[in-house]
Amino acid sequence: DELRLAPGDDVFDAVEAVAGERLRFVAYKRGAAGGVLRDRREGRTWAWSAVATEAVDPTGAGDAFAAGFVAARAAGCEVAACLARAAAVASVAVSARGSEALAAVTRDELAARSARCLVREG
Repeated sequence: DELRLAPGDDVFDAVEAVAGERLRFVAYKRGAAGGVLRDRREGRTWAWSAVATEAVDPTGAGDAFAAGFVAARAAGCEVAACLARAAAVASVAVSARGSEALAAVTRDELAARSARCLVREG
């Protein structure tokens, strides 16, 4: 789901007002500026950097981010590693038109891109 904020709104206050009990993780994605993730169950927050790449087409970046996060989480990764993988997959998605880059990316390339993502808790 997407949430639109007015200038000055706190993203996590806005989420709490509408989320109910159904959401554990809430990501506030800011494109090339990275983003912030809140674990509502544990009350923890992480910020991540975007993985630098030439952006050719932003279409699908959010879906690619979500897929990278969920796949890493399903593989048993900690939240910080999930965010790094998500940012890496999103960077691949924006590097070409369509799904060409996602279909061709290797595990080694994703690992290298993940390593370039800075994730910090707090």
